[in-house]
Amino acid sequence: MNPSPEQIRERVAAGAAWLDEKQPGWEARVNTERLNMESTCDCILGQVYEEAAQASDWFDWDFYEGAYWYVLQEHVGNRGSDWPVEHGFTLLGATYGDWAALEAAWVDLLKTRAAA
Repeated sequence: MNPSPEQIRERVAAGAAWLDEKQPGWEARVNTERLNMESTCDCILGQVYEEAAQASDWFDWDFYEGAYWYVLQEHVGNRGSDWPVEHGFTLLGATYGDWAALEAAWVDLLKTRAAA
């Protein structure tokens, strides 16, 4: 079942709260012009954790496609495949419209925070 706009906003809020705890000031590392939630390099996690992933000893850019995977391995662990979905970092079984709505929700959150 596709997530409702309300579910997407709730998930993005949960993801932002997690980032606030783990990476204070994370918003400054996100370029909304580059943001692509379908990309493991240009998504929120890909941008926020890009430098940490590149600096890690185990990270292999030929095998892994972005910092998204680094975060799941190093910071999330065995919380299951639902964790990134529940935190607005990815979607399962999504349509193009779902991805666009997820991206828009992150951009809206960033704009709201920047205006505050």
